[in-house]
Amino acid sequence: MKVFFFIGIILFFSFSIYAENGVYLGANLPPGSKSVNEAGRFISSRSYADTIDFYERTYGHNRPENKLIKWIPIAALPGIRATHIQSISEKTLWEGINVYETSGTVKIFVLAKKEKS
Repeated sequence: MKVFFFIGIILFFSFSIYAENGVYLGANLPPGSKSVNEAGRFISSRSYADTIDFYERTYGHNRPENKLIKWIPIAALPGIRATHIQSISEKTLWEGINVYETSGTVKIFVLAKKEKS
């Protein structure tokens, strides 16, 4: 059991290092994104539209050849915009990417895949 704990800690810090290089859990991050003090959370240096454009170019948006990524609008309320990018590939370490804007700040949340029980 202790071995799994230490492996988890090593993996956590490994993923944190990769986050600084524009990748977290294998999910690409827009250049200039800054890590927040919580695993998987980032602030984009780009506008909401530019961040979504980055992900459209990276993962495609409704392209027939990319059936392993789904785009789901989450919110379109005054002052809030949000999109969920879902990976249905079993090969990715991430389950989804939430991109949202509140109060002029664009945030990115990379959701880790849940372990199968």
